[in-house]
Amino acid sequence: METRFERKWKINKIYFNQLFNALRNSKFCFFNKYEPRWINSIYYDDVFFSAVKENLDGVKEKKKVRIRWYGDQYKTKTINLELKKKIGFICQKQKKKFLLKNPILNKKNLDSLKKEIIKKYPFFIKFNQVASTRYFRYYLISNNKKVRATIDTEIEYRKFDLNNDYLGKIKDKNIVLEFKYDTIHDEYCRGNFENNFLRFTKNSKYTNSFFWNNL
Repeated sequence: METRFERKWKINKIYFNQLFNALRNSKFCFFNKYEPRWINSIYYDDVFFSAVKENLDGVKEKKKVRIRWYGDQYKTKTINLELKKKIGFICQKQKKKFLLKNPILNKKNLDSLKKEIIKKYPFFIKFNQVASTRYFRYYLISNNKKVRATIDTEIEYRKFDLNNDYLGKIKDKNIVLEFKYDTIHDEYCRGNFENNFLRFTKNSKYTNSFFWNNL
């Protein structure tokens, strides 16, 4: 299980170029780690929407369940199930890869995937797909390799109804910057933050998908 600090900022997308240059010129000397790519996620929750309520109520320990894949929004050969627990800024994430018999991500095949997940994780039977996100992510890493940064752009949200049909989508006017690093590097990272205009913001893409008017 991966354990790390995650710190996020939500920034208006008009500042993308300034942000990118600021990261390159910061004390961390960020540079590109991977080629940018599209990320797709479907979030699952129980009938009480517990994950949303935990975020809104400011619960210190929050849990989130999702599946994630890369590239094409409607087609993939592999899916990652991610079980994520967050305590404050510290995140623990467990991943399990599933190979799809049919790569087309329609309602029927997503139902089949859920059955396969339940075989491995019986507790998953209480979850239903509730919302989905898609965004284009840039990957950077500090010169000393201690800190990773991602910038998520072109963020869009969709919601599902009770029949697992999409209810529509909306695009976010913001981008999201996130720093990720091992817990042993927290003092180093906090001591080197230069950009005082950046404030830590609570940002959950899953929760955002429920409150479109705030985007």
